[in-house]
This record gives sequence, C-alpha cells and structure tokens, in this order.
Amino acid sequence: MKLMKQDEILTWGELCLFALTGILTGLIITAYKSGLKILSGLMRQLLTFTQNNPLYSWLFVLALLLIGLIVYMLTLHDPDSLGSGIPVLYALIDRKKKNKWQRTLPLRFITSLLTVGSGLTLGREGPSVQMGGLVGQGVRELYAKEAEPRYFIGAGAGAALAVAFNAPFAGICFSLEEMIKRFNKKAVCGSIVTVFFAVIASDCLLPNVPLLQAVPKFQLLSLRQYFIVALIGILAGLSGCLFNFLILNSNFLYRYLPRQFVLPFTLIALLILCDPRLFGVGENMLEYSLKENVGLTTLIYFYLMKLLLLALAFGINVPGGTLVPLLVSGALLGNIYGTLLANLGQIDNSMIFFFVLLGMCGHFAAIVRTPLTAIILVWEISGGALAYMLCLVLVSLLAYMTAEFLRVPPFYEYLYDKMLQSLPAKGEAPASTLKS
Repeated sequence: MKLMKQDEILTWGELCLFALTGILTGLIITAYKSGLKILSGLMRQLLTFTQNNPLYSWLFVLALLLIGLIVYMLTLHDPDSLGSGIPVLYALIDRKKKNKWQRTLPLRFITSLLTVGSGLTLGREGPSVQMGGLVGQGVRELYAKEAEPRYFIGAGAGAALAVAFNAPFAGICFSLEEMIKRFNKKAVCGSIVTVFFAVIASDCLLPNVPLLQAVPKFQLLSLRQYFIVALIGILAGLSGCLFNFLILNSNFLYRYLPRQFVLPFTLIALLILCDPRLFGVGENMLEYSLKENVGLTTLIYFYLMKLLLLALAFGINVPGGTLVPLLVSGALLGNIYGTLLANLGQIDNSMIFFFVLLGMCGHFAAIVRTPLTAIILVWEISGGALAYMLCLVLVSLLAYMTAEFLRVPPFYEYLYDKMLQSLPAKGEAPASTLKS
C-alpha cells in the first residue's frame, strides 16, 4: 500500500481552515456579484438616458473615461490586479513569485467591480477566481504557514468559481483539474469542504439559482444525428483556437498607441453608444434562441463584435475575466450552427438551444483545456439536463482534441508562461511545467 506524502495528509485543523476559506470566499464573491448588479444597473440607466437624449451622449463616454482613469491609477500600485488574475494564482501555487494578498485582494475587488460593472465585455468569474485564491493564500499564511499553498489557493479559487456561476460541482472540478492538479485526500476533501461552505455562505445572502433558467427538455437524438453533434465539437475547437489567437495577441492593437486605459474605454463607449446591445459581457445572448431569436447575420455580427470588444479590453490588460466572454462566444457559435441547421430543415427550431449549450461546452474545453470542468459547468448552469450528457462529453472531447492537434496553447497557461518570462532576473523560471 502506497503511503501518502506528509503534505497530502489532511488534519481536522486544516479541514476547519478549508471551511473558513469557503465562508470568507462565499461572502466576498457574493458582495462582488451584488456590487456588479448595482453598478451595471446604474450604467444601463445612464446608457438609456443618453439614447433618449442624444445631446447628452457625451455623459456615457465621460463616465467610462473616468472609470478607466480611476482603474488605471489604482492598478499602478499593484500589477497583480491587472488582467484576469488566474495566472497569478499559478505562480503562487508554484512558488514562482510572492504576493501581498492584503493589497491585491481589495484592489482586485474594486478595479474589477468598476470595469465589469461599467459595461465592458469582461466577465466576473476570472477576478472571482483570483479573489478566492487570495483568500486561500491569506488563510494559509495566517494559520497554516507550513501547508502546501496549492491546496488552499486551489480550493479557494474553485469555491469562487462555484459561487460566481452557481455551479458547485464545476467549482470542485475546476479546483482539482485546473488549479491543484492532484487527486489525493487533501485535494479532494479540501476542495469539497471549501466549495460547500462557500455556497452555503452565499446562499444566506443571495438565492442559488442556475445561470440559465427555463431550459426546455430536448428530444433524444438518433444515432445518425450524432454526426452533426460531432461537427459542432470540431467547430467549437476551431473557434476556441481563433479565440485564443486573437485575444492572446490582442496587445498588437496598442503597439503604437498610449498604454493607459483612456483609449480602450473611449472606443468601447462609442461602440456601445452605436449599438446598446453590446453593453456588458452579453449573458442575455445566451438565451436568444429561447426567445425570439435574432437572424443569422445578426448572430455572426455579435460573435465578431464580442471578440473585438474583448480584445480591446484584454489587449491592454484591463482588470476583468474571460470565462463568461468565452462562454458567450461559444453560445453564439452554437446558435449560428443550430440556426443554419434549422434553416436547412435538419432540426426543429426548438433544438437550436441544444447546440448553444454544446457550443459553450466545446468552447470552454478548447480554450481553457479543461474538458471535465466544461462538461460539468454547462450541465450545472443549464439546470442539470442529463438527457444530453453524452453529447456534452463528445463535444468537449472533440473540441479539446482539435485544439491539441493544432497546438494552440491553453489560454491561462500561455499567460502564465508569459508572466514568468517578465519576472526579474532572479525570480525568472523556466517554461511552465503545468500539463495541458
């Protein structure tokens, strides 16, 4: 019988600390979600006012410009509060750099609240994951300095994802598959306990409901229809590769321009004024096919514009996440594919949303390169429709294999390697040892 290493042994004291990490993470991320709802509502009201009174359109541009200046000034004090923040957790887990969580945590909360809540195409989940990981780092440094950091940071990150998406099982999978990358007693039990207490703490303040509601029951596919399911998996893999290439190289947009946040915030404000449907990350676009669906041309337009808006923000490292934007892009891809099939008479219109879910799953698997988390996440946010689980598995696997075949680097691991290369000489490290 193989003996466990010392750092893999789980004690009752550590179990209590995992529970504390979960409670603190649940409270912080719930407060973050509530703040985003308030700020986003205010910005939408301002956008509506400027649409009804075109002479005051400059107010919306000025508001985003001021937010950009505030965020820029705040992030000057801490580079770790820029971007999505997940690569910073990788570095902390691998002990490649140090971080003052007492400074980064509040700065990440404020700056991401301002950027995501202001209407940019950025998601709350990336910053949430970093904040959860920083909570885990803080609990470890205060109460368990000798403990391996990956367990507390990884468990806190997974708990934050669980609260952000209202998806506890996906949070556990993300913690184990993407952050901790170990499957032993401490990793599994620590992640489960942390996620459980985070969700309970969140539920005390906000109702825990699936991200997507009123998901219809889909008819079972015949064996011959699995061909079109397999095809969306390959297409999602190709789209994920395009997503990674464009977003990871989006800094070229500012090669000859000032590096402050003034330009992207101004451009984004003008684009939103031209088309208010582009406001925010686009979660409403996930359910287009459940309502009065937009046309095929409009779907393609939204797909391209969401990529552009994310590139404008991400190219200059604006604080904010990419998890929801990549799900929105995947949903739009699935809607385009499903609508095309419906127009060709291959499926009924009621089945279009089925391919929306498959597109989200494939996109996540190809971009982040975590196929198991992709399956569980889409299953949970859709309310747990088990009837199409096999299709999720097929699409996730094919999208993952497509991205691997084309050798496009996983999104966050690429950012992590790039961050390591930018560290000072004595803090530099060789290429990441994380496995795809």
